[in-house]
Amino acid sequence: MKHYPQFEVLRGIAAMWVLLSHLLLVSGLHIPILSSGGQAVDLFVILSGFVIALLCLTKHERYPVYIFRRFVRLYPLFLVALTLGMVTSHLYGPALGENPFLQEDPQNFITRASNESRYFWEHLLAHLTMLHGAVPDTWLPQTVFTFSGPLWSISLEWQFYLIAPLLVAALNWYKQPLLGILLLCALIVLLRVATNRYWPDAGAPAFLPLRLELFALGIFCAIGWERVKATAWKTLLLWMIGLTILFVKFFHYGLFPIVVWLAVYMAAALGNRYRLTKIANDCLKIAPAQWIGQRSYGLYVLHMPIVLAVTYFVLLPLASITGQVGMFALSLLIVLPLVLALAAFMYRYVESPTIAWARHVGAAYDRKNFGVTSHGQ
Repeated sequence: MKHYPQFEVLRGIAAMWVLLSHLLLVSGLHIPILSSGGQAVDLFVILSGFVIALLCLTKHERYPVYIFRRFVRLYPLFLVALTLGMVTSHLYGPALGENPFLQEDPQNFITRASNESRYFWEHLLAHLTMLHGAVPDTWLPQTVFTFSGPLWSISLEWQFYLIAPLLVAALNWYKQPLLGILLLCALIVLLRVATNRYWPDAGAPAFLPLRLELFALGIFCAIGWERVKATAWKTLLLWMIGLTILFVKFFHYGLFPIVVWLAVYMAAALGNRYRLTKIANDCLKIAPAQWIGQRSYGLYVLHMPIVLAVTYFVLLPLASITGQVGMFALSLLIVLPLVLALAAFMYRYVESPTIAWARHVGAAYDRKNFGVTSHGQ
């Protein structure tokens, strides 16, 4: 599959956005958009839908090879993040519940710690399957936030991976984007009604039907990718406006992540055909941003344990001296280099080797069973 650095950079931007939102949180500061880390996760979800759909449409990997390589892409670093989360989970209460700049109710963290201790093995088993996000609170209390909060979205991602080839094939079968969108909207409404009894207030949308439409947006963008690249910008802009209205008004998503995704998608599709898109693409291909984008998975899943540890051991003892703004600046100065260094280390010694190994195993499976070589990325 052809590499598009614009989307890699966008993934890095989303990961940095989540990190900054958590640093603002522990500092008790609120900056519009930047503090909304959940909207950054929405970007991740759309990106995942797009990338996986493009992979399914262009590489046609057999399902065993596809799901094995997706599993290996997520699981090693997920285990590292889970281990760090288990080690630092007890710091949620002191770092957030006892933070003088926050108005958090300490009882929430007492309840969280109690549930984690009481149902430890159940939580651990659910996390080891990466399906903890699909377990409702009525069955296992607060499982989406247990150990390390950001891991809820990895469960969401894994649930999508499991059915993505089928979903992509179904949405691509009609070859009618508008009809597909209408059918999908109807399906989502039905799924929400059917599951609302078990997920009335999920806290985090870690169950696939709760974010299916965002994955679907990425899938539709992948299905129309080749056609869009030859479309005039005015026609494309009308489609982008229509999709924005649909997601903001009908599905009630924030405007910013939808506009950012569609703007980057439009720029990447149109390439250098127009002066404005050329400038945008040049900005989205700068080397430092690509470097962060390549390491964005580690940045995302590993940052929270570091944030908690630095907040508890360094920032809170100095809170009366630094104040909120100083606390944020100090957290940025300490946490960002640590997270980037750890993400870079994991990318080199965990992610890259396991990705290469999975590619080799997939190719060997195809040679053995079908006499062909898998070329999936």
